[in-house]
Amino acid sequence: MTDPRDEYEKDMGNMGNMGCTENMENIEHDGCAPDDAVSGAGTDRDTVSDTAAGGKDSGAGRAPAENSAGGGSWNSSEQGTQFGGFANSRYIGHPINDFESQTGWQDGPVPQPPVVQQTNTGKKVLGILVSGILFGVVAGGTMFGVNQAAKRVFSSDAAKETSAPLILEESQPETKDPSADSAAGAAIGSTETGTDLYDVSEIVENAIPSVVAINTQTTITQNDWFFGPQTYRASGSGSGIIAAENDSELLLISNNHVVADSQKLTVTFHDGTSVEAAVKGTDPNTDLAVIAVAMENIPEETRGKIKVAVMGDSDSLKLGERVIAIGNALGQGQSVTSGVVSVLNKKIPMQNGTTRTLIQVDAAINPGNSGGALLNRKGELIGINSAKYSRTDVEGVGFAIPISQAKTIIDDLMTKKTKVPVPEDQRAYIGIQMSNIDAVTARNYNLPEGVYVYRIIPGFAAEQSDLKERDVIVKFGGETVRTGEDLQKLVSYYHGGETVKVTIMREDENRVYQEKEVEITLSYRKDAENAKKNGQP
Repeated sequence: MTDPRDEYEKDMGNMGNMGCTENMENIEHDGCAPDDAVSGAGTDRDTVSDTAAGGKDSGAGRAPAENSAGGGSWNSSEQGTQFGGFANSRYIGHPINDFESQTGWQDGPVPQPPVVQQTNTGKKVLGILVSGILFGVVAGGTMFGVNQAAKRVFSSDAAKETSAPLILEESQPETKDPSADSAAGAAIGSTETGTDLYDVSEIVENAIPSVVAINTQTTITQNDWFFGPQTYRASGSGSGIIAAENDSELLLISNNHVVADSQKLTVTFHDGTSVEAAVKGTDPNTDLAVIAVAMENIPEETRGKIKVAVMGDSDSLKLGERVIAIGNALGQGQSVTSGVVSVLNKKIPMQNGTTRTLIQVDAAINPGNSGGALLNRKGELIGINSAKYSRTDVEGVGFAIPISQAKTIIDDLMTKKTKVPVPEDQRAYIGIQMSNIDAVTARNYNLPEGVYVYRIIPGFAAEQSDLKERDVIVKFGGETVRTGEDLQKLVSYYHGGETVKVTIMREDENRVYQEKEVEITLSYRKDAENAKKNGQP
């Protein structure tokens, strides 16, 4: 019986039909796309792009974001960009400011005076006139009496409203002990610290210096049937939380869908200062990301105004507990909403087939709020705003990642290498020809998902390592790899000559894939370019 993996090898022979990538990473060759750049790979963010007509073009990627809002899908508030940005956000316009459209009034034909028939009977006319006079006298007297009575009644009620303020305790006559009344009123209208339950201004004032606005820029390439590849710039927005700092970096938590695929990240602090940031680590499965800002780029005055968020315990949350959401709603700057915990440990199926356990709240989690802070009444961080359920018949449903669940992942992401793109002349190179194995291909050919090593190019890094053809790359430098684009982007953060750990899936003697780790000392991309110019394969 033919093994499906052998069939995959045969299919790979026709590279044009398989969407293969070239063996020289990002170096043009005939008949194939650049290496490590996968044909047709999309983006996981919502976008707002400039069109040729000078307008705005909204679109959504594969992920939910910050930003995506589609019928019945989960919006990661996002991360399209989502918010990324404002993509797919629904806005209801105001009615036309026109009397006819608002009232339904329409001008009719001009009324004409009735035609009076001539008659010789004067008594009828006189009788009608007398009846009208009598009716007017009776009606006038009646209205006068009603008006006087109404004045007395309503003036009395008005006097009562202005002289006697509303007291909640009066609606509970069964309470006899005045001290008990006072205690009950305090419990209903305040938090444990004696602050008004509905007044969250003090909590916000203390916590808002820990929350930042994040703006992203991404270059998107789409293949057009008639005009070929079309490239345009997309911008997005989201939020972040200051989680830690060290001697060289300020570390912030956000959502993966907010920062994924971005070429440029800008962080704006509470005082309005904006600085560039870089991705440190991401985890698409949990939609978490950690980004870093170099401390040397933060003005001294701003350093004195920002705070590291106080971590709370999401496991101690209770249904109905009041929470506050702070974020960069709609990309318009920091905003605040509040609500209560609606559901704990809510299982949410995601578009990629995974399931997340989230906190459901009735606070508004709008595009741009993704990555922002969800706080308890003490101002402690108990969740990371992640998504909004967007459907025309559902409102007031938002979701946050529980901080107790996320802490271990965040701590791990903080240890990753900060991903600052390396100058072109120092950029690394692997030296492989590869193909994507997505979920469908993996199922059809009984292969693991990842990047399939179809061919190793002689004379470069891959050949000099333990990497082999037919291996499937699943992690590079500890970062998950699903496509050649993922791999290409990760390689762009390394210098030639650096050694990196690569996690692969490899067949054993029984043709069962086993996970292994190999080390690759990277070549220089410029050497590969020179080899191409000299006619080397």
